[in-house]
Amino acid sequence: MMREDLLHEIDAFQRRTGLSARAIAAAATGDSGIISRLRHGRHITTFTGEKLQTYMREYRESGNAGVKRARPTDF
Repeated sequence: MMREDLLHEIDAFQRRTGLSARAIAAAATGDSGIISRLRHGRHITTFTGEKLQTYMREYRESGNAGVKRARPTDF
């Protein structure tokens, strides 16, 4: 998967769920800064990209798709 494609998928996932990039990255990879670095032009391994995709797919399959989560900044 191309970097831009993965970022597009992450952005769409964020819009649907309301989850921050840091929360997604931490849950998927244990590295809360990986998406930020990816957005700033850094590359990631195929394995890390697959971990991000797997997390997003499993989140959707768990019935959470389309559910926006309140974040502390929303209050």
